[in-house]
Amino acid sequence: MASPASTHPGISYVMPVYNEAAYIDDAIESVLAQQYPGERELVVVLGPSTDGTTERVTERAVSDSRIRIVTNDALSIPLSLNLGIRAAAHDIIVRVDAHTELPADY
Repeated sequence: MASPASTHPGISYVMPVYNEAAYIDDAIESVLAQQYPGERELVVVLGPSTDGTTERVTERAVSDSRIRIVTNDALSIPLSLNLGIRAAAHDIIVRVDAHTELPADY
């Protein structure tokens, strides 16, 4: 019998981020807490933050392999989304903003 993860397509959550130190931990936690049984990843596209956001995200990525980091020095949300989608491992993409807290069953 197939495992639940193999019967559900993988999902890549793409999150453009710039200077979001006050919100980023809650946003990341809400994505990681999703109750979806398939594979999941969070692609955080980091702009050149000056408030400690980059360090917080990097620390989280080191301790959780579901978090991947892509950099975008251009400070463009459309470019960030394109970079994140291009880097995504899965065909299903969910855009998540850094101020977002998804319900666990999103």
